[in-house]
Amino acid sequence: RSMATAGMLRTVAARPLRPLAAGAARRCAALHSVADLCDEYVGDGRALQRGEPRCKGAQVLPAAPPVQLRDFGGRRAFSGLIQTVACFESNPAVHAMLSEPGEGRVLVVDGGGSTRTALLGDMIAQMGADNGWAGVVIHGVCRDAPALAQINLGVKALGCHPCKSHKDDLGAPGVVLSFGGVTFRPGDWLAADEDGILVLPADAAPQGEGFRGGVGDDAGGDAEAWVLLVAAAPAGLSQAAWSGTENPIPTA
Repeated sequence: RSMATAGMLRTVAARPLRPLAAGAARRCAALHSVADLCDEYVGDGRALQRGEPRCKGAQVLPAAPPVQLRDFGGRRAFSGLIQTVACFESNPAVHAMLSEPGEGRVLVVDGGGSTRTALLGDMIAQMGADNGWAGVVIHGVCRDAPALAQINLGVKALGCHPCKSHKDDLGAPGVVLSFGGVTFRPGDWLAADEDGILVLPADAAPQGEGFRGGVGDDAGGDAEAWVLLVAAAPAGLSQAAWSGTENPIPTA
């Protein structure tokens, strides 16, 4: 079982993304929040309730009960392709996944909603940030909240618990997860900020740079977030020209 699980952890589920049409790409270049993305891909709340979002397969997890995730990381806004782990009160799979190259992905962890032990702390979170993960979404709890706020990683969780998890269960990586009325599939695309989470099928996801949140220059200050979405530029145009700014696009 251990060898099989290790092999699964090394497998990255990444579906090729369909290029956006020019008009859609231009619209995406102006979107700066999950609310903006929902206007573009979902429509109003009634369309979502009826299961008729503007983009087929779009799903929303609001920052509200019954599954209300709080922000703990230095990035308050982040996005990327989804990778998944299912584990219950045991985090070896979380550690193993975040030790792999993240390539801008978001790790979604289904801890069964347990608040009895933390599945992520500052050391594993820092490792994830160093390895290029954009964020971690946990249907469970984390710990080391003050330290997490200084790490350039998005972290959403139900809350905090000061005790670490046990290491007896290897968990299940790369599986389809469902909580809060939303299904998270490896290879789909996720965007998150203080308003909540938007999930899109991979073939409908915006291209290019996604949301990125950063820690403020003052290490002792509060974590600051900024949001940027730049669509894939048409051939012959630089990202700077396409996004309407002459400044280089930040990469951290």
